[in-house]
Amino acid sequence: MPEKKYHHGNLRNALLREGRRLIVEKGHEEFSLRKLARLVGVTPMAVYRHFENKEALISAIIDGAFDEFAQSLESSFDHSLPLQEQLLELSVAYVHFFLDNPDVLKVLFLDSHKRDAAIAQKKKDVREELRSTRAYRVLFDISKKIATLHPEFTEEEMVLTVWSRVHGLSVLLVQEKLLFKADEFDDDALKKILNTSL
Repeated sequence: MPEKKYHHGNLRNALLREGRRLIVEKGHEEFSLRKLARLVGVTPMAVYRHFENKEALISAIIDGAFDEFAQSLESSFDHSLPLQEQLLELSVAYVHFFLDNPDVLKVLFLDSHKRDAAIAQKKKDVREELRSTRAYRVLFDISKKIATLHPEFTEEEMVLTVWSRVHGLSVLLVQEKLLFKADEFDDDALKKILNTSL
């Protein structure tokens, strides 16, 4: 197979981009570095010059997806707004992000056992690794503030309350397309849904 010419760094980016697409289309079970090399148009050895194995590549894909998600959440609300409004803006941004990026939802959450296995390959505690991501920190920080308004909740209980609401809505709108038409839910509709029990 003739190998495509890539400038420094371009091949790595192409592998990450096409690797994520391959995971979404074929799932973790059918994902392989050989298939990815063929898709990108390089030899398998070219892939190994950037990633030592399949798990290292999947970990890098997961890291990149978490960064995209975190950037979206971090810029989603004005810190000068009242706390409840900050939470509502963050919640709407969360849902919109996954409606716009259903591939990231699959990579990060719908195949979570594969995600966790890839993280474990880095010899890190999966629970602590996930809790240290920027996206989790955004959710935790605002949930911690909201918990001060509801002393009957622990901080962790409030994280679960906030997260389950926005994540559940995201998954339903992305996965249940026969039941719900996501494009019919504008910001006002999402706020009405999310604000019913905030």
